Amino acid sequence: MNKLLSFLLFSLFISNILCGEEVAYGQACGTTADGNTCKATVQKCDDDEGGTKTCVCADGFAVNQAGNDCLTAYKGDCTDIDCADSTQTCDTESNTCVCATGYVEKKDEKGCELPAAYGASCTTKNCADATQTCDSESKTCVCADGFAVNQAGNGCAAKGELNGKCDTDNPCTKTSTQQCTSGFCVCATGLVEKKDGTDCEQPAAYGGDCSNKNCADSTQTCTSNKCVCASGYKENSAKDGCEKDTSGSSDGNNSSSFLKTSLLILLGITF
Repeated sequence: MNKLLSFLLFSLFISNILCGEEVAYGQACGTTADGNTCKATVQKCDDDEGGTKTCVCADGFAVNQAGNDCLTAYKGDCTDIDCADSTQTCDTESNTCVCATGYVEKKDEKGCELPAAYGASCTTKNCADATQTCDSESKTCVCADGFAVNQAGNGCAAKGELNGKCDTDNPCTKTSTQQCTSGFCVCATGLVEKKDGTDCEQPAAYGGDCSNKNCADSTQTCTSNKCVCASGYKENSAKDGCEKDTSGSSDGNNSSSFLKTSLLILLGITF
């Protein structure tokens, strides 16, 4: 019996040596013969700066946002393995990781990040898009040729395009959805800007789905993909929108009276 138990234990030991035990990203590793191997395909066992062998990301892969595994690196093939983090998305045509909407390529071309804001320094970050360029003298993001500062003053737009400048010689190009107001192309009355900022459309209805559409105006906000009343507003009597909530805000008198009454009660004083 003891010989059988010894044989089984020995067999298990040999099995661990031959097969190796998978260890987590960043943990000590060795060769298969050492009994601890890194996750296949996405990781490899490599020397760190201190000379200790640890599991690191294999070529073509990058550490995920949780910092505990490796996924497809920027510009890598994401057919079977997801992109490393939320700054990237898998392009369905090329099956490679590209920058997600709202992000730009890093200066070192090894990943994606939020762009430098319009007017901000672009020495370490790229500007938002083709409407802007990094000025060689000021090293700040400025409007590229053919574009001018938009209505909000926080970016650039082509003349005649939404939020871009307009005049008699440069009218708004989409007259059915936009109008020239105070020198800028803005959404026509009753319409709101599309989520992608390219044009205007009918807004999401109050209480309706706003995952793909903006809500009607500043009285509403999109919460859990539903248009609800924004802070300081309440549902109107028709229940089809929001209005200013004036309850308990008349010159602060209601609040002041409440505080005084509360204080008197606490002190046991009555009038």
